[in-house]
Amino acid sequence: MNLPKIVKTFRQGFQGLDAIVNPINQPTNEIKIASNLSSSEQEIVDRLWRVEGMTQAQLTHFLQATPLFTLKEKMIIKIYQNPFKVTHIFLANKKGEVLFGGYVGWIHNQGLESTLESIRQDFRG
Repeated sequence: MNLPKIVKTFRQGFQGLDAIVNPINQPTNEIKIASNLSSSEQEIVDRLWRVEGMTQAQLTHFLQATPLFTLKEKMIIKIYQNPFKVTHIFLANKKGEVLFGGYVGWIHNQGLESTLESIRQDFRG
């Protein structure tokens, strides 16, 4: 698996989805996608992508997500649950730019929770 290629595709997918669909009718110019990642940011993104069942989230849900915890370099993990209680996770940098957005189905929640706890421990602010 080539993670840098996946991350690039992920960012392109965000931009494509946002241009086509904006289900909560929020101005898309409020959402920025980071173009460069630090090594810490890249490591966290890689860990999140490795969670079993991880699927790319709609960028518009980033606006609805609430902060879960802050990491070093002032990165923020944000969380959103849709009406079906599916957990969405977003990673933003100190500028508020999106670095990652994904979700897992209920069956993979434990793996996501374990990964988030590991990230919190390893990248404390």
